[in-house]
Amino acid sequence: MLRIVLLFLVSVAVAMATLPSIVLAEVPQTRAKSPTKHALLIGISDYSVSGLASLQGTHNDVELMREVLTDERFGFTDDNVQVLLDEQARHSKIKDAFAALVRRIDPGDFVYIHYSGHGSYTPDLNGDEPGDYDQTWVSYGSRKPEGQGLDDYDILDDELHEWLIPLFEKAGQVVLVSDSCHSASVTRGETPAVRAAPKDMSEHPLGKQTFVTGDLSAGVIIGAARDQEAAGEFSNEDEKIYGLFTWFWAQALRQAHPGETWQDVFRKTYAKVTQRRKSQLPQLRGKMAQQAVFGGAVGEISPRIAISSVSVDGKTASFKAGSLAGVTAGSVYRLYVPDHSDPDSLPTLTVTRVRPFYSVAEVSGNLAVGDLIVELSHASHISRIPLFISGDYAESVDKDLISSLKSSLVNEQLLAYRLVETQQEAEVVLYVLHPQKVDGVYLKADPLDTLPQSFADQPPQVWLLTDTMELLNDELRISCSDPQKATELLRRNLKTLARVKEIKQLASSTSPNFVLTTQLWHQVDSCDETDAGCRIIYNESTDEESFFTLAGDYSAAEMEQQSLSNGDILTFKVTNNDENDYYIYLLNVTPRGEVQALYPAADADDEAALLEKGETRDTEAGIRTDQIGEETIKLLVSRKPVDISLLEQGGFVGTRGTKGALNPLEKLLADAMYGTRGEPVSAPVKNWGTLQYSVRVTE
Repeated sequence: MLRIVLLFLVSVAVAMATLPSIVLAEVPQTRAKSPTKHALLIGISDYSVSGLASLQGTHNDVELMREVLTDERFGFTDDNVQVLLDEQARHSKIKDAFAALVRRIDPGDFVYIHYSGHGSYTPDLNGDEPGDYDQTWVSYGSRKPEGQGLDDYDILDDELHEWLIPLFEKAGQVVLVSDSCHSASVTRGETPAVRAAPKDMSEHPLGKQTFVTGDLSAGVIIGAARDQEAAGEFSNEDEKIYGLFTWFWAQALRQAHPGETWQDVFRKTYAKVTQRRKSQLPQLRGKMAQQAVFGGAVGEISPRIAISSVSVDGKTASFKAGSLAGVTAGSVYRLYVPDHSDPDSLPTLTVTRVRPFYSVAEVSGNLAVGDLIVELSHASHISRIPLFISGDYAESVDKDLISSLKSSLVNEQLLAYRLVETQQEAEVVLYVLHPQKVDGVYLKADPLDTLPQSFADQPPQVWLLTDTMELLNDELRISCSDPQKATELLRRNLKTLARVKEIKQLASSTSPNFVLTTQLWHQVDSCDETDAGCRIIYNESTDEESFFTLAGDYSAAEMEQQSLSNGDILTFKVTNNDENDYYIYLLNVTPRGEVQALYPAADADDEAALLEKGETRDTEAGIRTDQIGEETIKLLVSRKPVDISLLEQGGFVGTRGTKGALNPLEKLLADAMYGTRGEPVSAPVKNWGTLQYSVRVTE
């Protein structure tokens, strides 16, 4: 059954009236020709007319990006790369360039936009910003004292958004990079200059206008710094000035391997930038961040982490992911090179020290700052899970098979488990059966038996069971017709179980003062959409509406006492009663063992997760239950941003069997996975914390 994660993207004005539609992703259509690649490169160096400090590196940025894009590897032609420098980059001319780009491209084409120049703020006059200011690009000639025409004013973020909408609607993919900042003051750092201009307090002629809005999440938008930070410039070995971000972004693009994604390139750049300038933290958002750079296929996505520092002797390295991202001491990572012919020859790291926000590892081989690494083997720090392996023919037909399973499964790759001699000692059981079906139903010696009868003439299957010998999940009947494949499937599912337990036990010794409020919605035949307690979901693919009424608002402790029905909806509010601001993250652990990030959205930047002290936030995210079993909601709060995607995982995989009513996985998760056995994983820190609850879903 399809599991639906709902993102409630509604304005405050209508939040209590209706639920938005669930928009289903479109399946890409086969194109008659390859997409054409277009670029718009904007660089403003001369700010003397504006009375601001001029920038030395912006023209170099544009030339560098032109060289990268028109390289044979990326395939942009000179005719499809438009450049605007200084006088060519007035407010009106940039607007015209966006409009011309919309006219020039064909549906499905690729668009790359790069801006290098000052960024700033101006007062928000139409009330559409969460703060009091609009962000701006400082175009050439802006801020003239006389202020007669539009060219005398900055470009508002609202304008830029409106210009981008038709591009996003028409193009197959849009990537926007802004090497500027929106700092409130001009600062000096270790670089020659920073790309920050003072606030423009004059009344912008378009400030009170209502702009067209649209969804820009289906693309990639990158900022060189957070809103309150300055983006620096950088002098390379030839003493040539560039934007710090643009320089390392261009290098990362040039070094990108086939199959690497925009997020991979961003992570490499981020590591290089923050190594040089710790006060500049680049930002990325957009649903297309996992798409291959400039097209191409991407295989299964494994979480990648960038190396942030390497010791002088090259023997140790660190990376900005720690216990909050699921990193454990003893885990082994390897350099990420897609489709490498000999992956065993690549450098590896063994984690020796883990803190909440970073980890340190011993290096075997040569690594550099910005290199991407992936986890090769995970060292679980939970109490080892007792595992029993047997079968109906354990001492005869299946003796060799069971012996092989024991030796191949419980080894250095599955350190979270230990073999036990009896089923009574076990939390998880692998049981070899030879079942037979008649009319699609497994034959049983007794109708009350939890397992089917074995017949020696039938092929073997390995079933994953609870400690009470009940099937763990309807799909976890693994055929042994291909022993190697069966072993890999079993190993993967056992790792999934262990990972669930580890994530649920992640806790701090002291937690900040937070309240997680869950709104529970029950499906009904109909309700009055003007009623604040009514929600309507419209499914565009089926042209059907579903109605839900609010059952109540519950704390985490109260949710533990609830019993949900299949099809209920949960939505979430978080209140920060602490004395500090925190970044907040919501995780959902499903009955199938999936770990999903609910909040913030995948296309949001780091700052979207920041919850100020005293603030209550409706996360605009929720889940609709569609699995019988136990749902766990976990709130993680941190004083620093966390890459929550590193905690995500897929659920169980296996041979699809006949669906049945019984799914006792909730029992396993409640007993073995919820932490009633073993101690919680914790760290003695005061700058992060967790809150979670589990609730049972019935038919």
